[in-house]
Amino acid sequence: MSKTAQISANRNVDVQIKEYTSMSDQIALNELAMNDALAYVKMNEDVDKALHLSQIKELSTVINQEKVRRDATIAAIIADEWEGRQQELEQLLDECVDTSVPSSSHGELSMIYKTLALNMEEIQGLQVKLTTGNHMKEDSVDGTAENWLLEEIDQVWEK
Repeated sequence: MSKTAQISANRNVDVQIKEYTSMSDQIALNELAMNDALAYVKMNEDVDKALHLSQIKELSTVINQEKVRRDATIAAIIADEWEGRQQELEQLLDECVDTSVPSSSHGELSMIYKTLALNMEEIQGLQVKLTTGNHMKEDSVDGTAENWLLEEIDQVWEK
């Protein structure tokens, strides 16, 4: 499958990735808020600790529910990405079991997806220029300008 076909394939995965990154960001913010609230309760003797701890526990429950949703979303992304390639996935997983694979956090994975989304937007803009001819100067040769745009798309993929 060509690189440009890969970009336009499976819009469902794009939506799932946006949901995943949004959930990961929200979970990180909620965890930060929870940790700040815990620190506040520990440092201040004048606060109603029972009330604050009850609210913190409630926030913790919400965070855990969101983590379950996030994990289900990443599982759906993986299932969609590997649909029809089950043997290839099983082989890859077998190889990973045999070697030590560094683990990535959801935050790191979310950043990777965001970078990929930006690269895809840039590529789509270049594709529009390529198909509309807006990239060409009046004195340029058609083939040269087209090759330039294709090189630009390849450079985005190499990032």
